[in-house]
Amino acid sequence: MSAHESAHWRCDICDPLTIAAVVTVAAGAVSATASIQQGRAQEQIAKANARLQRIAAQDAIDRGEVRKTLLRERVSVFKGRQRSVLAASGFELDTGSALDILEDTARAAEFDILTIGANAEREAFGLRSQAEIEEFRGRQLRRQSQFQAGATILGSGSRATGFLAQKE
Repeated sequence: MSAHESAHWRCDICDPLTIAAVVTVAAGAVSATASIQQGRAQEQIAKANARLQRIAAQDAIDRGEVRKTLLRERVSVFKGRQRSVLAASGFELDTGSALDILEDTARAAEFDILTIGANAEREAFGLRSQAEIEEFRGRQLRRQSQFQAGATILGSGSRATGFLAQKE
């Protein structure tokens, strides 16, 4: 390469339009990388939130089971007292009104137990649904960041081409 060609090469690199084009492409690359990293981070946050919602869903089920167990225990004690009072009052426990009272107590208790279980299941279902929505949102944010990064790169390349076209 001759001294004249070398000097011309340096001039091309030092040309303000070339510098603007290089800086534009570099800035676009940095911005695109940041966009992708932000999308990945948002996806990880969404996954963590989804994990917490699934834990809360299981906790709702567990709390429901505890409530059902406690109610069964209280009903058992109550039914024992009913039997004692009815027997002390001279009622036969396996027939008539006394039996009706004991059966009504059992039905009411079973309905309450089923209600507790259904409420726990509904709460858990809502939390699991939110977890799925959160994971979907995280995937969409990651994809959006990838599209945004691509648009940034294309835009940077277009602007850089515009700078270089002005040289000619």
